[in-house]
Amino acid sequence: MLSILFFILILVLLLIPFFGIDYLIIYLLNGNYDNVGYLFLFLILTYIAGYLLNNVLETVVKVTLSKNKEDKMPLIFNLCASFVTSFLGVYLLDILFTTSISLNASIYLMIGLAHTIIFFIIDQLPEGEN
Repeated sequence: MLSILFFILILVLLLIPFFGIDYLIIYLLNGNYDNVGYLFLFLILTYIAGYLLNNVLETVVKVTLSKNKEDKMPLIFNLCASFVTSFLGVYLLDILFTTSISLNASIYLMIGLAHTIIFFIIDQLPEGEN
């Protein structure tokens, strides 16, 4: 029970910077109330885009490196792929929302690192028996 609570606490602490709560507070303190809906939509789409790009990259690697016969990619490659795809997902979505939201590079890095940590935790979870 304690391990489940600890896991939930870690997940919440990871999701706070991931969903940009600190960025949202700074955004609101500066008086930018017009685009809050766009910001939430952007952050949700960022997670979806990073996840989809990571799955596509993982599938491509599995197909091209099928000699390895392993079900999973090596951990270090998976972490690098998660970071790069998350970073690209944030960048692509920032281009789409360029008139509404302007993010700086530190937000890119923060979301990319949060994605990487979340994907690492998900990757380490035991798979259910089928």
